[in-house]
Amino acid sequence: MDTTGSMGPYIDMAKEIAIGIVNAHQSLEYKLSSYILSPFNDPTNGLLMISLHPLNFTNKINKLIPYDGGDTPKLYYHRILGALKAVK
Repeated sequence: MDTTGSMGPYIDMAKEIAIGIVNAHQSLEYKLSSYILSPFNDPTNGLLMISLHPLNFTNKINKLIPYDGGDTPKLYYHRILGALKAVK
């Protein structure tokens, strides 16, 4: 998830959507085995967070806040690759 300062007006909506996806998967017959949160900022990446429990994961999402950032190239592809590499 993008945590740059420019996300200020949108991060609450992005968090709400992400948590909605987690909650929707709780009603499925086959539950997810892990959840991966891959925050990024300009020009650095946050720590890749892996959780086995939906509540812990949504708590991590809720703690994300927009900060810093500038007009540098976004590093989201690096974070997507990091998340994909972490998938078992």
